[in-house]
Amino acid sequence: MGMKLPILIVALFVALFRMSAAAAQECSIDVLTLNASVSGALEPGDCRVDDVLSNGDASLVDVFQFSVSGSTQVLLDMNSTSIDSFLRLTDGNFTVLFEDDDSGSGFDARISTTLDSGTYFLLANSATNTEDLGSYTIAITSSGSEDFDGDGVPDSIDEDDDNDGVVDTEDSFPFDASESQDLDEDGVGDNSEIPLRLSAGQILELPVINRALRSTSGGDLNVPVDATAVALNITVVKPSGGGHITVWPCGVPMPTTSSVNYVAGQVVANGVIAPVGSNGKVCFAAFRETDLIVDIAGWFVGEGFVGATPRRLVDSRNGTGTGVVARITPSAPLRIKVTDIAIETAAGISTMVPTVIEAAALNVTAVKPVGGGHITVYPCDVTQPEASNLNYVSGRVVANGVIAPVSVDGEVCLSVFRDTDVIVDFAGWFTSGFTGATPRRLIDTRVGTGGRTGALARAEVMSVPIRGATLSVSGFDQVVPLDATAAALNVTVVQPSGDGHVTVWPCGIDMPNASNLNYSAGDVVANNVIAPIGADGSICLSSFAGSDVIVDISGWFEGTSTNGFVGSTPRRLVDTRFATGPAPQ
Repeated sequence: MGMKLPILIVALFVALFRMSAAAAQECSIDVLTLNASVSGALEPGDCRVDDVLSNGDASLVDVFQFSVSGSTQVLLDMNSTSIDSFLRLTDGNFTVLFEDDDSGSGFDARISTTLDSGTYFLLANSATNTEDLGSYTIAITSSGSEDFDGDGVPDSIDEDDDNDGVVDTEDSFPFDASESQDLDEDGVGDNSEIPLRLSAGQILELPVINRALRSTSGGDLNVPVDATAVALNITVVKPSGGGHITVWPCGVPMPTTSSVNYVAGQVVANGVIAPVGSNGKVCFAAFRETDLIVDIAGWFVGEGFVGATPRRLVDSRNGTGTGVVARITPSAPLRIKVTDIAIETAAGISTMVPTVIEAAALNVTAVKPVGGGHITVYPCDVTQPEASNLNYVSGRVVANGVIAPVSVDGEVCLSVFRDTDVIVDFAGWFTSGFTGATPRRLIDTRVGTGGRTGALARAEVMSVPIRGATLSVSGFDQVVPLDATAAALNVTVVQPSGDGHVTVWPCGIDMPNASNLNYSAGDVVANNVIAPIGADGSICLSSFAGSDVIVDISGWFEGTSTNGFVGSTPRRLVDTRFATGPAPQ
């Protein structure tokens, strides 16, 4: 056995350890050192377990002593090829805390636990025969003695090992004080990434096919090769001047359309249904240099949605689609024909939009309105609903994506609250898998619609039930079914208390690192959101700053993984601020 305490010293421990006089005379105690091992053997003349524990066990035993300082995680191993190892761990009074027979490999014993400061004893013997003789090895490994940041708190219990102010559970680099985030999960901290702003004249080609995503229940997903379009949220961050972003399927010429409009220094987002090019990519171009963020929330597959190369249907500034160069006024809603029109598919093939469709994917832009207000888009054969698709202030240029249910005559109507020029771009249509409804207000915290009165607090999570909600479809009530996969929403923040963003995600999972709309203090900002529904039938939303919130719904998605919309937990694919995603070319 290893180094032994003198018999006289052992005798001094009699009262403290409650050992009998016989035990003090017959048992010797080996001292163990943390992170070391010692060899021993059960031999004739060793003391018995009963001598130490007074439990009637006559097995031969060797006794070891060790101490720990501070809360320490220890791993105790007894390995032998000649006996069936058995370990007991006791406190300083020889009260058994743990015992083990075969938790190690083969017939070896192992105890793993966390111990507080103090002195402990380890009893090594055989599990099978009181007179078993043989050699063994005892090892004690501690993982709690390291102190990376030198703050006196062992790493095993230190909640912030690198002392950078970010707790380890939220720190992608818990032992690197210079880094805490890795948004693109490439193993390189965001502070070390080289930013890659999208400049005017450059194109960012984003591969979306075979992208790994997480389902609304947390399982693994991959965007399939036959996906026709993806649901994206696009955010422009601090552009160098006024302009717009164009999104289109790669492989065809860039169209003269816009998906997000911005002014210098702004942070603005828009929801876009982006048809996928024949090479599996979606393309982005900016009129002025800007940082760009792209989040994905799912994809369309099968024949339910047909993506188009974006086409401009209306531009009241030059009379496109209106027949006259004039602003749209509140007294004269605009009627827009979206069926039986010529378009090019995402592959560049000329075709016609069918006579019968369920809804159209549009991008609607208000250009320099005379005052603050909103735009409502709805099927022309119903009464204009109390809902909004886009909110604006005087003199600004604001865009928003709209999934617009279509009347039986193939038209959508557009109504404005204040005079404004309007641009409408067409990006595709739904023939199945989407049930369009007359827009209905689900939530308005200003007046208590939906059961909540009063602004959301900073970072508060609100759950909004979707499945089971009653909507008006072609004049008849329908209930959003249990197999609905996502909802077509318009989310509006009203006069937030500070700058920030809103995140929408399927309830039942952790809030993702994504955003759906961005705002400044006092703004009224809306955005289209294709919101995957959680397992409990609800969507969750949270605002970075306190704010009133409005949620309008205009339909729902159904389908399977081979035909319909497949919703995912939102995932960030591009953030040029941190070099996340492909470099612009």
